[in-house]
Amino acid sequence: MKGNSLKERIAKSGRLDWYLLFASVMFAGFLAANALFSGKFFNSMMMGTRYQLNDYFSHLGYASQPIGTNIYVYSRDVVFPPLAYLFYGFLARIDGFIAPNPTDIFANMTVGQNLTVFVTVMMLCTLLLVYAVSLYLQPGRFRGQVLFPGLLIVSYPFLFSSVQRGNSVLLISLLLCIAMAFKDSESKVKKEIALILIAVCAGFKIYPAVFGLLYVFEQRYQESVRLIIYGILFFFVPFLFYGGVDAFMTFVHNAADLGGETFSYSVSRIGDDLGILLTGEPVPVFSNLLQQAFLLLSLIALYFSKKPWVKILLLGALMGLYVSSGWPYNSVYMLPGFLLFLSSGETLHGFQETASFALYCLTFCVPFVFAWLGGHVICYAVFLQWGLNVFFTLKEEIAAAKTGSERPESV
Repeated sequence: MKGNSLKERIAKSGRLDWYLLFASVMFAGFLAANALFSGKFFNSMMMGTRYQLNDYFSHLGYASQPIGTNIYVYSRDVVFPPLAYLFYGFLARIDGFIAPNPTDIFANMTVGQNLTVFVTVMMLCTLLLVYAVSLYLQPGRFRGQVLFPGLLIVSYPFLFSSVQRGNSVLLISLLLCIAMAFKDSESKVKKEIALILIAVCAGFKIYPAVFGLLYVFEQRYQESVRLIIYGILFFFVPFLFYGGVDAFMTFVHNAADLGGETFSYSVSRIGDDLGILLTGEPVPVFSNLLQQAFLLLSLIALYFSKKPWVKILLLGALMGLYVSSGWPYNSVYMLPGFLLFLSSGETLHGFQETASFALYCLTFCVPFVFAWLGGHVICYAVFLQWGLNVFFTLKEEIAAAKTGSERPESV
């Protein structure tokens, strides 16, 4: 009887159950290995102590300057749109902080109550995560409100990347989760909130502007126009607080300067790895061709896909991997697609869903067994997931074209 009962439980286990099991085992393994090797696993998975909370406190220092200052002249690393700096400036003014030297990150961290404010922001993000999860899943109080968010928080995209750097990508991904949950609501208010949230996210990071393609491809043109209007307001108007046209021109220069580099989380880096594998050194043409093919195939698959979770997955991969200067914290952009995937059904159907689920699990866990590879593991997991779903989307479209039938809408 016990054997049959166990088999029945396994058969009834859903996507969330399997993720919780896998992530829990990986986290337990990480804790054990880390204790056994005196913290070496933890330290090897971090991006170096010099980057600790770097993104938050560096930009806090820039944003703390008086309104009207062209903060974009301080460093080429001042590459966020001005809406982000208005947010950082608000946080700096909670404690009345004005950085004497905006580029002194350690001083920005230790002066006044800045560190306390950061911890508070992270606690509020945790509450936002619990709320976002509740919009997609109703798995019970402990599983949904404690265990699942807790395992996400200690996963590589969260703890070992976006939190470690203090990057606003964490907040942006949570806002996008809420926006996608509201996007197709029957409530007109929630639909409008979704548009505003997407525009706000684009005003922080630019990349989320690609979510506007969903409205265009779904022929929701009136909402597309309103989204463009919101986007213009949230992106351009804040430049008035930092010097207007001069600030905008410096921003463009900084973004172009930084965007020309290749870091550890991008298709350009995968192209470099391919060149090293074939010739022993990076081949720029490989990286350039792969980057442009990645963009083109993403847009084609996004247009043809009938599965909402696949669309959001493709957008998350596009935001994270396309820009050559990406860092592993961009993998947290996969969160909206992961939540939608988990809410799309209990059981897994076919190779596409099973493989996508396995790669999602690898992305949102603590891959301690690959600790020495850092963000490379996550980069390739996301890239494989992207390639898998592009392949199946185009395959289904070609098959439908041959039979002259239209593929039905799918979850």
